[in-house]
Amino acid sequence: MKCSRLLLFIGLLTTLFITPALAQDESGKPQDKAEYTLGEIVVSDSSSTLENSTTVTEITAEELKNAGALTLADAFKMVPGVTTRTAADGTCRIDIRGMRTRNIKLLLNGIPFMSVLDGQFDPDAIPVENIARIKIMRGASSVLYGNDGNAGVIDIITKKGTKDFKGTAGVMAGMGDLYKAQSTIAGGSGKLDYYAGASYLTRNNFPVSSDFDKNSLQDSDERKNSYRKHANVLGNMTYQASDDTSFGAVLNMFEGEYGKPPSTLTNADPFAKNPKYEKVLDYSGADLQLAMNHKFNKTVDTRLMVYTSREYTETSRYDYSNYATQTRKNSYHSMATSTTVGLNNQWGYNTEYLGRMVLGLIGERQNWSESGFTRPNNTSSSILDSNETLSNYTAALQDDLTLFDDLQISMGLSLNGQARTDKRSDTYSYVLAANYKLFEGTTLKASQARKIRNPSIQNLYDSTAGNADLVNEVDWLYEAGVSQALPLASTLDFTVFRNDAENYIEKDSSDVYQNNDKYRFQGFETTLSSRIMEGLSTQLGYTYLDSQNLSDNAATDRLQYRPRHKLTAQATWVAPTRTTVYAGWRFFSDQWALDDNGNTKRMPDYGLIDIKISQAFTDSLSAYVGADNLLDVDYAESYGFARPGRVVYTGLDYSF
Repeated sequence: MKCSRLLLFIGLLTTLFITPALAQDESGKPQDKAEYTLGEIVVSDSSSTLENSTTVTEITAEELKNAGALTLADAFKMVPGVTTRTAADGTCRIDIRGMRTRNIKLLLNGIPFMSVLDGQFDPDAIPVENIARIKIMRGASSVLYGNDGNAGVIDIITKKGTKDFKGTAGVMAGMGDLYKAQSTIAGGSGKLDYYAGASYLTRNNFPVSSDFDKNSLQDSDERKNSYRKHANVLGNMTYQASDDTSFGAVLNMFEGEYGKPPSTLTNADPFAKNPKYEKVLDYSGADLQLAMNHKFNKTVDTRLMVYTSREYTETSRYDYSNYATQTRKNSYHSMATSTTVGLNNQWGYNTEYLGRMVLGLIGERQNWSESGFTRPNNTSSSILDSNETLSNYTAALQDDLTLFDDLQISMGLSLNGQARTDKRSDTYSYVLAANYKLFEGTTLKASQARKIRNPSIQNLYDSTAGNADLVNEVDWLYEAGVSQALPLASTLDFTVFRNDAENYIEKDSSDVYQNNDKYRFQGFETTLSSRIMEGLSTQLGYTYLDSQNLSDNAATDRLQYRPRHKLTAQATWVAPTRTTVYAGWRFFSDQWALDDNGNTKRMPDYGLIDIKISQAFTDSLSAYVGADNLLDVDYAESYGFARPGRVVYTGLDYSF
């Protein structure tokens, strides 16, 4: 990592810390909710009929803190229908109802945060201290989000400034030489408010479980090549020009490096892959968004978001575990740069009888370039020299209306397109959803949608696996559910879902991307949330997922790494002594690994317990201690890739 960038981060924070006390508010007016909402594509409020009719989970900053979440990857551990998985690329992947990360649209204050190359994202590279709220939308998301997101949408809403000058600072340390330092400030004066947050995380390794059977590939208690360093700074600013007009800006910068832990097995086991020795030597990026909201009158309003992002990644694969030479087959060195420029403009029209109609116009241009070399064999090398551009565009119309007091309906239709250097494709998406208040405390909901995902640059143009003949993935989504209020401040939610995925893009046995005929994902989710007593909140969850490969040429109908059963239980207790205790348990069972011939092998079931205990000494100072994987369980989310054993950590938080 480049010290000059870290100094820039420190300089920015120092400048903000010495902001004079004029940031304080003397008006005595109530403070605004400290969330930066100018970048939200679909505003989550009582009029958001679609979100009330589908499955949306929200996680607050307080919940993230109580659970000891360090990065975005930790936020999804307990969410029904969502699983996390880390394999050969050393990056945590998020699956929603059996669909992979590339089928999920991730937004940071309205800025798409997925890789231009493959449509995926690294949740380990997104710290949580800047997050005010996370919305996880599964199934039929709004057409206003544009292309992709056919499994769901994750919308990260960050914190924003307040009229009172506030700040936080924190340090933590954990096993594996894990250290993190973070600081945030927020303030404002008059019509202007601002927020900034910075963090630095470093980890030399993570420990494997004491029950792991060591071998020549993993012969120590420290997981090989599992280091990570990450620095991040985020700032936003909001200017309320008038009651009807507001402007906002967001800047997010990050950089880091990490190792990709190799497989602990060789292909002598037919379900394992030979170890690969890879490092991401450097990654860095910057994202900028400018936003505006304006209300012309009670009937017409508009939202405009313009954004750009740039990311650089330098990756190397080596011959052996000493990570020194690159002379043999499949070694390589890649330097890749991606850029995105986009616009999202929405026009809202409120009618008396037809509800609220929103027209969305979205355009995005993506470019990816790569240089370096690769070795197709032990005696020669090939130069990497790629430069590819894609353009995605959407015109969408959504109508939310209330037919009578107890029935709300949402309808959306969009035209979606992708322009490539060699061809252009056009298709459509739609969403139909409704919710009905059957009785007091009982709400029924249902939705049906057609969603699409365009092939990514990697799918189309990868030098060894690309396939320029790929077509759009198409998903037919169905969902129905009920939300029931119960005694003891409890709520029971039950949802049945089905997704028929056509032309699903995955590699075939020759490692080339192909459109598979059809996958089917179906099952149900249920959660019981309760506040049994003052200070105690609990949640129980269960997800059943049936994943099938229905393609005509499939050797088996099973799909790998999709657990059939996920059970969760968590509780948070805030004691009168200002002690907060969190405990969470999650259990996964009935998932399979596949070999190249379609043979299957059931992976071991496993259950994990995480705990965290926090003690506030004053209104400003608190300390905590916690443990992930408390029982030191030996487990793998992907075959042959051992995950962390027990990791104990402790830290201090200070606010002012």
